[in-house]
Amino acid sequence: MGETLQYFSLSQVRITLVPFHRKYPVWMFRFSFPDSFDEKFEIYTSIFGNIEMTNPRDIEHRLREFEKIVPHPYSKEAIEQARLEQIESKRKAYEKGLMLFEESSFKNAFKKHFLISEIEAPENSSTYGVYFFTLPEWQASLSPQKSYPIPFEVKAVFPIKNNRIEASITPEEIEKAIDKCLSHPHVLNYISNNPTPGIRLRITGDRLHWNTPELQEFLSELKGSRAEEKEIRNWARVIIDGKEHQYFSFYLNSISGELIYTDTAANGSKPLLVTMEATN
Repeated sequence: MGETLQYFSLSQVRITLVPFHRKYPVWMFRFSFPDSFDEKFEIYTSIFGNIEMTNPRDIEHRLREFEKIVPHPYSKEAIEQARLEQIESKRKAYEKGLMLFEESSFKNAFKKHFLISEIEAPENSSTYGVYFFTLPEWQASLSPQKSYPIPFEVKAVFPIKNNRIEASITPEEIEKAIDKCLSHPHVLNYISNNPTPGIRLRITGDRLHWNTPELQEFLSELKGSRAEEKEIRNWARVIIDGKEHQYFSFYLNSISGELIYTDTAANGSKPLLVTMEATN
């Protein structure tokens, strides 16, 4: 109906019975556009949007010839069409992502340290919180080959420039952030008191986190100044998963061990800074 309204004036809508059959209620839509089509024509649909009858009977065929009508989003036809489009979109995203990865400068180094899965480069994708939101994205999940007492997953979202993945972050920097996390007293204290099925890191091509504007805002509030560009890459975004969709997230400096988390108990979710010295 929405597609039809782009071309024809809707003159009447009401609930009625299927014409001639008189069996069950349907929506009746009456349109009018005498300059280029029938002066008046009617479309009867079920409550789910499936066309039950038209008047004249050939109106659906002529409408589809006039302009392809998008099926109602809840109809079987539309659901199947959306499913096939999603499969095709995922296939293209995977093929493009794999091609870019094979041509990347970091492929060999990363394959030595991680099992790489869920590779894709989706069209028109913009991951929430990633600082380079104007650029296309290459995405993947990295599972460390090194053994840790708690499973780690690294979600990588790297920018694509000139059809190449931009990435200067190294596997060693990622592993250093993981090691710092697992040796941090504040983190160890949290893990010892809470079920922890896994820990996630979020990284981009040149830093160990996604949301640089949020981090800079926290640093400005807590330390009185923003971090230099060369220092910002060392701040890792860590998410410790808990039970029943609970989690504890924070920023961790992989060099200094400084940790920033949001105190949700405070009014306005106040950020707090924890140093290694204070924790010890």
